Amino acid sequence: MLLTYLKIASRNILRHKSFSIINILGLAIGMAACITIFVFIQHEYGMDGFNKKADRIYRVNVEANISGKNLKAAVTPAPLGAFLKEKFPEVEKTTTLYALGFVGRIKSPTLKYGEKLLRTDRFIFADSSFFDVFSFKMIRGDPESALSLPFSVVLSQSASHRFFGDENPIGKNILYNSKFHFTVTGVVKDPPSNSTIQFDYLASLKSLPPVWGYSALLKQRNQNFNYYTYVLLNKGAGIKNVEGRLGKIIPEFWSQPVTPFAKVSKFHFENLKEQYWDNKLGYDLPKKGNSSSVAAFAVIGIIILLIACANFINMSTARALTRAKEVGIRKVVGGQRAQLIGQFMIESGLMSFVALLAAVALSEFFIPLVNKYLGTTLRIDYFNNNSIGLIIVGIWILTSFFAGIIPALYLSSFHPAATIKGNLSGVAGKRTAGRFFVLFQFSAVIALIFCTIVVAKQYYHLRFHNIGFDKDNILILHYDQGANGNYIPFKQKLLENPRILGVSASDVSPGGLFPMGGRYFKSNSGVENMMTSFGV
Repeated sequence: MLLTYLKIASRNILRHKSFSIINILGLAIGMAACITIFVFIQHEYGMDGFNKKADRIYRVNVEANISGKNLKAAVTPAPLGAFLKEKFPEVEKTTTLYALGFVGRIKSPTLKYGEKLLRTDRFIFADSSFFDVFSFKMIRGDPESALSLPFSVVLSQSASHRFFGDENPIGKNILYNSKFHFTVTGVVKDPPSNSTIQFDYLASLKSLPPVWGYSALLKQRNQNFNYYTYVLLNKGAGIKNVEGRLGKIIPEFWSQPVTPFAKVSKFHFENLKEQYWDNKLGYDLPKKGNSSSVAAFAVIGIIILLIACANFINMSTARALTRAKEVGIRKVVGGQRAQLIGQFMIESGLMSFVALLAAVALSEFFIPLVNKYLGTTLRIDYFNNNSIGLIIVGIWILTSFFAGIIPALYLSSFHPAATIKGNLSGVAGKRTAGRFFVLFQFSAVIALIFCTIVVAKQYYHLRFHNIGFDKDNILILHYDQGANGNYIPFKQKLLENPRILGVSASDVSPGGLFPMGGRYFKSNSGVENMMTSFGV
């Protein structure tokens, strides 16, 4: 019976080529949009999920109330990790990071090897337990010892290729800011796009004090909140129990005398998988997600698929007059309504399957466009990602059902005697469902057009709004005084050019994060503390 249904469905599809192409193309576009959006959503909600121990990894954030203002930040003092490891048996490992460009005042170092000179923002300092906590895959070198010595650096695969090509870089030296020699001790695979921690160069944290020129840098407890502290809990350990005891133990952490800022600071744990969605923290790693935007994409995908299904239903019911006699004859020779419904559902499923194949091909075209405009590196991994296969099959089943059930019920309801005699008034009168889906289709399209206009206007506002200065005629030069000498002569030389109207300098680019710290002043009520940003 099933084989017969498939033969009849195939003949109907081939006999009415124009109708079939329009329906299949409509369904294919809707399915492709859903597949593409699902890949994007999976990428967003899978952020940091590549870490095998992600459920047990927590970052320590700080919260303080300064002059009535609540400050939340992702940075902590450098010794905090070792303190937590000592005080809490539930803590298996800790690791501390210092990310250039996001905290502190050392920006974009220049790196040199031979004749190659590069500047990078993706330079992170980390302690030796980094690879014990995170699951970045080491290609060359020993993860246990790669960051144990000062002035050792691990390169990403891309950074290694930029400097050394296909050569083995282990043991070779890279010159940092024309002053410090870092020895390459390892190469890791590039951090995946769904990692909040992005780097090309991962240097030993022990190198930071000499780079800063301050030997006690990593020992400061009451100040210098410039580091990201991650803890890895033992299996079965409860974070609530650890956090509940933290407030009682943390006073032991501070050095005497305790600064006003340290006195009001409270620490909280945040799971690794939650950090991507937390947009309320200051001085956080820059890669952030927006759950509202992801939800909006999901709704748009569903609407597009529903529009495609509504189009299929409208096209199928519009052919009611041409298929009325077919239904009448089949009923006269003994066909049951259930059999007719099955026949039409098989036909819908077959068309949806052909549309699905076209949708998969279209998705391969859509994905690069999404990557281009969103700055992502999405791809459809059919062999290693079981969820992709399940969602594709699920989209096919749901589309086949919703697109086919209404036409099947509608066409199978025709009275045989009336249709054979040519009395189609009853058939033509059953148009309420058809009108509803036409109305739904137009309404959904209008809603999508309206949303598109709103998004376009927002983009135009962000792109062309007057922000108070002529950004198109302002250039930013990264000037390293350590490598190039004093800035003042360079500024004077630039001002000699008549086409340059003015020159100014800052240790942070406009729109970047300026360092923040407590400033104390005397008032009538005593010494007060105020959190301020500062720079030079």
